[in-house]
Amino acid sequence: GYLEDNGALGDATMLQAGSAGRVRYVLSGGVQRQRRNESKDILDFEGDGTPDGGERGTNERKFNQLNLVPSVEIDLGERDVLRIEPSYLYTKEFRDDRSIELLADQQTVRRREIEDRERVRENLGLSTSWRRELSDRSGVELGLDVQKAREDTERDATRYRADGTVDRSRQRTEDIDLLRLGPSLKFTNRVDGHDLTWGVDGSYATREEDNGEVTNGVAQA
Repeated sequence: GYLEDNGALGDATMLQAGSAGRVRYVLSGGVQRQRRNESKDILDFEGDGTPDGGERGTNERKFNQLNLVPSVEIDLGERDVLRIEPSYLYTKEFRDDRSIELLADQQTVRRREIEDRERVRENLGLSTSWRRELSDRSGVELGLDVQKAREDTERDATRYRADGTVDRSRQRTEDIDLLRLGPSLKFTNRVDGHDLTWGVDGSYATREEDNGEVTNGVAQA
């Protein structure tokens, strides 16, 4: 497809499923390109309606995305099944922000700012479980979900005076690391045609963030 005044977008996906002996598998994934445009104008007025400045802004975003989500089930015996579901998700975002600050007459430019932002999101996961049929009416499942992710952002902003000279430059970074562990234990009982599932699960998560900033060539604390 095509987004007016912005560019190409679209997606492609694939799915392949099959089995070989005791193994059943599904291979799936896709790539996408998304775009988004926004504009926002703010005009300020005094109580009597007199213009009192304002701001005009535009925002353009482009997302390149990749996702891979395969799945494998293995029959370990007549009553045991092992399920393994790895996953990989990746997104790279390009963002352009443009803002113009106006004087009281809402026509004259006081200053303008341009900010380019690049953000990468990446997630690597593994969901696995072992299921055992205890009888025709009951079963138990032991599972573990592990997710490790990062989000790294770089911002480069330059602000200009009305005459075009540089008023301020800022370079900022933000690096975030995430980890989540989720074990679970479930039991299933069949009673009069109904399945009752009960059990216990837990979640442990960590988040680490590192920020940096350089303003007018000087590193900030």
